[in-house]
Amino acid sequence: FPYTTLFRSATWGGDWKKDLPPTQILHTHDVQAYSAAWSRALVHPRFTELLADIVGPNVQLHHTKAFIKPPEKGSAFPMHQDYPYFPHARHTMIAAIIHLTEATEEMGCVCFYPGSHQLGPLPTLDPKLLYLDPKQYPIERAVPCPAQRGDVALFSYLTIHGSGIN
Repeated sequence: FPYTTLFRSATWGGDWKKDLPPTQILHTHDVQAYSAAWSRALVHPRFTELLADIVGPNVQLHHTKAFIKPPEKGSAFPMHQDYPYFPHARHTMIAAIIHLTEATEEMGCVCFYPGSHQLGPLPTLDPKLLYLDPKQYPIERAVPCPAQRGDVALFSYLTIHGSGIN
């Protein structure tokens, strides 16, 4: 697949970024459809058994995404929950960020509001844009989660998270 066909722009819209410089982020869905290695990694017992320890024995793959944040202009993500995109009745969905490269604070690593999953689903600022009010949940109050290549961050889809510019 040509690079331009496989990856699409994924910079979020909305007023939250009005004071930020122009940025870009590319993404694709269902990476396992393009790589047998990813398919094997996602169903590897070391990974699925870890997930089963967290959510129980019925581990299911909902979807995958790959994000590319270009150096010095990679888009930020506003603080949000993943819940509005795919609500589940028992809130057992978790996200796994598999870091393919180092992610430092200077590179706009993901940031979390610890314990925010206990707040349950929260109202979004705009029903179409699905991010939280930046005045109520500024990224500056979130805890950065720097990572090394190969690290995996697991969190509830109710956890408030976002990232800065790379």
